Amino acid sequence: MNCPHCHNPVEPGAAFCGNCGQALQAAPLQQVTGVPNYAVATPATHAGETKALLSVILGVISIPAAIIPIAGIILGIVGVVLGSLSRGTVKRTSSTVGIVLSCVGIVVSIGIFTYVLTNHDKLTSTHKTDPALAGAASAATNADTPCYSVGFSYKLNIKNTTGSCDMSAFDGATLEDSQDAYKMYGTKSPNLTTANFNSFAKQAIDQDVASNLAGFTVVNERVDTFAGSQAYIATTTQKSSGVSVVEAAVLHPTASGDNVFVLAHAVQSGTADFKSLEANWQWK
Repeated sequence: MNCPHCHNPVEPGAAFCGNCGQALQAAPLQQVTGVPNYAVATPATHAGETKALLSVILGVISIPAAIIPIAGIILGIVGVVLGSLSRGTVKRTSSTVGIVLSCVGIVVSIGIFTYVLTNHDKLTSTHKTDPALAGAASAATNADTPCYSVGFSYKLNIKNTTGSCDMSAFDGATLEDSQDAYKMYGTKSPNLTTANFNSFAKQAIDQDVASNLAGFTVVNERVDTFAGSQAYIATTTQKSSGVSVVEAAVLHPTASGDNVFVLAHAVQSGTADFKSLEANWQWK
């Protein structure tokens, strides 16, 4: 071979030209060490992974949280947003799962919220127009309906139509003029369960107090039982008149399905409660 610079012959394998000193071989490549660039996680990658993971977590939580509709909706919306923001990262599958779960949580929450509003109207409007409470009252210490029987500690005027589970009992000439009064209303509930009932009952009772008990203040709300059945109970008072009202929504299972009962007790003085009513109550 010849030197590329001076063109004089050189020995094969020589590193330099013997005539002009020209280097004949390239310097050996330096060995590359360390981690290849493609394996190094960037801050953006980490951020995408975090958003995708949070989207999945919020989506999972939003479904059971739908029992409180507003919580389920908020968690679901945040989950969808985080999932959308992480769609362009390596965690595309996780972000998709998070978006789907979050959407399910939103749909379930809206469904429960719609059901609560629809059925609350049925419950609170029933006692204003129910023909079962029309007509004359009869004085008695007990009442018998297809759903329950109940006794009172003293004789009250009772209104109840045969075949109806709705009833009122009061100690005055009319319900409005009484010092001690009870109301009971029942309705079928095909969609309520023990899991979502407390949320439904709280919203229904709170709205009923706001709509029908002007000037009353809620002094106690609690998850409880009534005659062995799941109940949500609220006690209210009106300081200016001294009237106390306790109201309960009760979920009672039967062989033909679950029933919801709304119970109310009002007294002119003292604190209304269901102790006497519950002690003499018998489900059928």
